[in-house]
Amino acid sequence: MRRSSRDPDALRRDLERWLAGVVETGSTAEVTDLQTTSANGMSSETVLFDARWSDDDSLASAGHELVARIAPVADDVPVFPTYDLTRQFDVIREVGARSPVPVPPVFWNEADAAPIGAPFFVMGRVEGLVPPDVLPYTFGDNWLFDAAPADQRRLQDASVRVLAELH
Repeated sequence: MRRSSRDPDALRRDLERWLAGVVETGSTAEVTDLQTTSANGMSSETVLFDARWSDDDSLASAGHELVARIAPVADDVPVFPTYDLTRQFDVIREVGARSPVPVPPVFWNEADAAPIGAPFFVMGRVEGLVPPDVLPYTFGDNWLFDAAPADQRRLQDASVRVLAELH
């Protein structure tokens, strides 16, 4: 299954150029360690990357582990006919602001396709295990299926708790 037809080097350069325009004026930006996911993010392209930026007055730069959710191109067989990434961005931001539901911090939403060829948003990366969305996750050969029954139950209970908190 082809996840993306985007050239990773070109995407890294485009993200770097875009990032330099959204961080503090006069800052330089660097995007490194760009990688796509292999088992998650079927509905949108999910790109993991590290970024550093600093302004001209500072020798120090802060490192950030980030995630870009990108609307897929038509040649990559999108799951949905249209993508509203601004709405996804707004929902994640509002859920984080108004509830105890664990969501990553969201940083920037780019509705214009010009910077990298499609609308996208950038959020912080949260470490952890995510069940794969490439089926068949219910039939084995993945961490969720292979987890101990107590761990599966803990995930189930936490999922129900998050849904209750969301509502």
